[in-house]
Amino acid sequence: MKFGFNKWELAADGGDTASFAPTSIPRNQGSDFWSCRIKVPEDSFELNFVLNDGEGRYENNANQDFTYPVEGEGEDKT
Repeated sequence: MKFGFNKWELAADGGDTASFAPTSIPRNQGSDFWSCRIKVPEDSFELNFVLNDGEGRYENNANQDFTYPVEGEGEDKT
């Protein structure tokens, strides 16, 4: 996952990539569940991200990138 904040204008603190780890949630209808932790800058209102497979292929929501509203507190978010 590559990510940034506020329409990609804020750089991610400590890098712009995140690593995922499997969760304890059981597989459901062929889907696995994963989690990651990132630090949200205090002045953030939106997380922007794209997913990749580590081999050069990206999922970017049909060229719209993924977005998720956030409230920055300077703490780790899951």
